[in-house]
Amino acid sequence: NGEGSKRQKQALRFDASHMKLPRAQMLAALREATALGPLFVGVYANQPPAEVKRLAEESGMDMIQLSGKEGWADLSFYEPFAVINAEHVAPDSSAEGLLKGVGGETEAIMMLDTKHPNMEGGCGQTFDWGVARATQEARPTFVAGGLGPDNVAECVRKVRPLAVDASSGMEVKKGVKDPKLVYEYVHRAKAAFAEEGLIK
Repeated sequence: NGEGSKRQKQALRFDASHMKLPRAQMLAALREATALGPLFVGVYANQPPAEVKRLAEESGMDMIQLSGKEGWADLSFYEPFAVINAEHVAPDSSAEGLLKGVGGETEAIMMLDTKHPNMEGGCGQTFDWGVARATQEARPTFVAGGLGPDNVAECVRKVRPLAVDASSGMEVKKGVKDPKLVYEYVHRAKAAFAEEGLIK
């Protein structure tokens, strides 16, 4: 029944403890957690940590994505939620500099997005994927920033990331997703991951 499925999904939750696993085991944990349905990710930017955690708990989120200038200190506060933490990539950014900013944090996924003077994401612009490739070789990385159906496969081939993230690239107008673009994006991304041997 529905309540039983809810309890089962809670038991299969992908949480902070899985972030320490090697890539293959992390992906296996993700597949197990999503077997009963999609994971729900709460996206927050520059909000008080206590408020973020409270909202995630009250709304039943599975993961927390920090898309502002939260930094890498004290991310263990959000446990048991797994955390995706954004770094914004400027034209002069380097993988070395981005990784140095992480410090000793090992339990959050790094997401790279394009730096924009007025936005914390969703600007529709790509950045140098060579930076993302070098970062991915050091730690599991999500790639965002200007991705859509037309370029997501190329991104997967060049970066070999843990995952890809998109928003404006699937919109027909601001805030309105086109189901056909969403389908094409997911289809092409999954095909590219499979071709690279990153998923089965």
